[in-house]
Amino acid sequence: MRRRVVSCALTLGSILLMSGPARAASLSDQLDRFLQDNAGLRAGEFDQSMHPFADTAVPVLQKLEVRGADFPVTSTSPGFSFRYNPELGMFEPATASLGPVFVDRADTLGRGRLDVGATYLFARLTELQGGDLNTSSDTHDLANVFRNGTFSIKKHQNGLPFGEKFNLGAGLGVQICTTDKSKNCIVGEPLGSSHFYTDDFALEQHVLNLSATYGLTDRWDVNLLVPIVGTRLIVSGHRVLEIGVTAQSTPLQVTLSRPLKVSVASLDVNHEGIGDVQLRTKYYIGQELGVKFAGLLALRPPTGNENDFQGIGDFTVTPSLVMSREFGRNDFHLSLGTEVDTQDVSQSRARYALGVTLQPLERAAVLFDFIGNSSFVDDQFEFTTPVFQISKSSGLPGFGGVPAIRAPSQCTKTMCTQFGFIPRTDILDLAMGFKFLLVPGRAVAHLGVIKPINSDGLRAEVIPTGSVEVAF
Repeated sequence: MRRRVVSCALTLGSILLMSGPARAASLSDQLDRFLQDNAGLRAGEFDQSMHPFADTAVPVLQKLEVRGADFPVTSTSPGFSFRYNPELGMFEPATASLGPVFVDRADTLGRGRLDVGATYLFARLTELQGGDLNTSSDTHDLANVFRNGTFSIKKHQNGLPFGEKFNLGAGLGVQICTTDKSKNCIVGEPLGSSHFYTDDFALEQHVLNLSATYGLTDRWDVNLLVPIVGTRLIVSGHRVLEIGVTAQSTPLQVTLSRPLKVSVASLDVNHEGIGDVQLRTKYYIGQELGVKFAGLLALRPPTGNENDFQGIGDFTVTPSLVMSREFGRNDFHLSLGTEVDTQDVSQSRARYALGVTLQPLERAAVLFDFIGNSSFVDDQFEFTTPVFQISKSSGLPGFGGVPAIRAPSQCTKTMCTQFGFIPRTDILDLAMGFKFLLVPGRAVAHLGVIKPINSDGLRAEVIPTGSVEVAF
């Protein structure tokens, strides 16, 4: 029976590795189209041409989401560990502790044993660098951080409705005209601009991690982890069209404008798919001074679609050292490793975890686990947009603290190369919860939360979790 289950699991893993997305429009594509429709100038609004929006939001958002939604996964260490007792001719428990959920311990499952489990978590990503993306501030407003607001297109034709009134403080009315006919008339270059300001933004993730661990020997386990991910992207805001004029009034240049049209726009789309599958193996090394040691290796092929915010897009290999020690029913555990990005070594990350399982009762335990991963360098990347020149003199603020686009752009007549910048991050979380025995020696369950303890990256305020695990 166990061999059939393992065979089915490996077959499923092979199918997932070979399968790919077949949809034409990913969530990233739909967000880009939404911004194009609401932040650019449409044909007929100021002239008969369409002036596309140079979208810098989506490329930055994709990079942020790679780590913001890279949640802790179920450990290979099951709630039960068995060893065969030749004197009794049967398997018996190798540990009294129910063990952690998201952090590995050195114990292995036992030869010929099978453990299957499912872990669910929900995250609503709305915070960046410790600020709510839905607040209107100079630092954390979505339009400012992603650089997708306050984008203006100047028009040189005489297609704007001149004769419009503008107020310059204290109710002083000024007339725009094509020739200087009065002292209250300003002659200048007409301009039109389109702005999109977000009122609500959220990236929601429902993740169901399916895990199966099989004991090849008493010391050697293999594991397959398959995440099923449901992603929902929510964006709403208002679009503002403005008309105005840039005029030279010695010794100052002045720009006057007023809203021409305000409209509300929203996007609510979702996609369900497979995330990045992980193939893991753990080998129990031995015990020294009461501390158990094991080596763990994880292979993570890019089976999730990064354009749907469901994968990191690169193949990674993570070797780790796992240590644990028991004190009665209590369990202390530590793991240290490096996730090596085989396609961009500079984006490799350190992974580390430290935790304790406190089990005052035979059937219940309290879990506290500190889980973290850190990049070694900043993430610098390039992408192309329609012509949108960012000059070296003006640049964009916030290089040190928030994601941004570096200046200057490199442009041809039709396209510009933009240079993105994401500061290095330390993603630190505290996983807390309760684990309890459902069926002695057979099934356990867990309820808890994951709470970010620092503000780096795109994060959720809190992530509820739950799991169930059955041993055979």
